[in-house]
Amino acid sequence: MNAFRSEDDAAAYSVYLQNNNQDTACPFCAIRLGNEQYVTESEHFVIMRNKFPYVTWDGGEVSEHLMIIPKSHLTALSELNEHESKEYLTIVSEYEDNGFNVYARTAASKARSIKHQHTHFIKLY
Repeated sequence: MNAFRSEDDAAAYSVYLQNNNQDTACPFCAIRLGNEQYVTESEHFVIMRNKFPYVTWDGGEVSEHLMIIPKSHLTALSELNEHESKEYLTIVSEYEDNGFNVYARTAASKARSIKHQHTHFIKLY
């Protein structure tokens, strides 16, 4: 994966990571209707705008960067129950059909900054 943020977003993200200890409340668990990042939700998931979006992804310019977040605080897709798994796949398929790339890091990834499972939806121009 080759992705970059704008200089301003990269700097803000760095500060954000330094100031947000993973032992404190999860920032994704607070994303609900009324939050500036909120896009929509389903029974078990919230779709949100990435607060620090990529400007390029695999050599292309990013037009939209969203994420799907389980409402339950889970660290891995394997923790989804059968109903949640079906709903997740339906939502991911809809976004993929609308031109979004789909990307998620493993729970063990050192590059994963938030321990709450999240899958990126990235649309290119």
